[in-house]
Amino acid sequence: VAPGGTVTLTYSAGANSCKRSWPSTLPASQTSGTEVVVISETTQFDLICTQSGQDDWIARTVFVTPTGAVPKPVVSLTSDKSSYALNEPVTLTWVVDGVRASTAGECRASGGWSGIKTVIGKETFPAKFGGDYQLLCTGPGGSGVQKVAITVSGGSPASPPSGGPAPSAPSVSIRAAAGAVNEGNSGSTPFNFTVTRTGSATAAGSVRYAVSGSTRVFASASDFTGGAFPSGVLNFAANETSKTLTINVSGDNVDEGDEAFVVQLSLPSGLSIAAPANASAEIINDDAPPPAPTPPSTKPVAGTIKITAAAEHVRANPGGSRIGVQWKGATGSIVKGPVKQDAINWLQVNFDSGPDGWVREQAIGPAQP
Repeated sequence: VAPGGTVTLTYSAGANSCKRSWPSTLPASQTSGTEVVVISETTQFDLICTQSGQDDWIARTVFVTPTGAVPKPVVSLTSDKSSYALNEPVTLTWVVDGVRASTAGECRASGGWSGIKTVIGKETFPAKFGGDYQLLCTGPGGSGVQKVAITVSGGSPASPPSGGPAPSAPSVSIRAAAGAVNEGNSGSTPFNFTVTRTGSATAAGSVRYAVSGSTRVFASASDFTGGAFPSGVLNFAANETSKTLTINVSGDNVDEGDEAFVVQLSLPSGLSIAAPANASAEIINDDAPPPAPTPPSTKPVAGTIKITAAAEHVRANPGGSRIGVQWKGATGSIVKGPVKQDAINWLQVNFDSGPDGWVREQAIGPAQP
């Protein structure tokens, strides 16, 4: 599709409620249809559907990129420094579109300098005018402009730069401040998203937002403060270019695995929606799983025992020096332990005869089988 052309979206879902990322006049209860949307740049289309009374969502995403679109020139203009004495050499260096094949057909200088310039260049001249030095480059995809400010001690003021592209239409996009955040064990945990307005910001505008489960392990309404998926309106005042949207997630102590959600922008007023039109975040489970049950021990931990090894050295402390020997069949009672030392469990035993002390757990068993 060419820039400014239309895309036909056809869909059908085995569900009874769907959310659409594109402007649509269809109700959420309509889960199939065909709609025509105009695009001028790469656009993401999201369809998220669910069955009432269930937490499961299914989502599909497609990207459409116009063919034959020519990008606007990107101009980079730098000076060797910002302050000069009168008649001191000034060096300006510029390049259009970096190392790529240039999309600019012509570049014009204005402000403190003038003339037609190449798309890559370097120029040195005496400092006479203080102010903005601008380079405007125009090509099939539009115009790009860059300027640098120079101060000249004792110099004359530069003429105002001329020309330049008209301010672009205002649009908004959204990004997550952090892709993943720990859920927390109580209260609410803020997940922040930055909604940025680009283009002309001279007038007020607004855009709606809504939260839903993501395409991975879905967050449910109960995961959010208030027990419902958050939604609302972001209002931009004149000259306001950025807003922080905070989505509060409820902390708990339930081991439930990681979950994800997506924030979708829709229904703009006084502006348009640019890519990315949605942003996702992951709620990291920070709750420990319940402890595994302790298997029953095959060795006694208290009471009467006997030596089952042919002979067992008795030690002054776990893994310590030897103070004697107990032979197979010797009996006694456990008074302390087990204590792990050098990857071995040790038990302190008062034997019925002979030396008392610490022996290996693996060398003893119940006195009465």
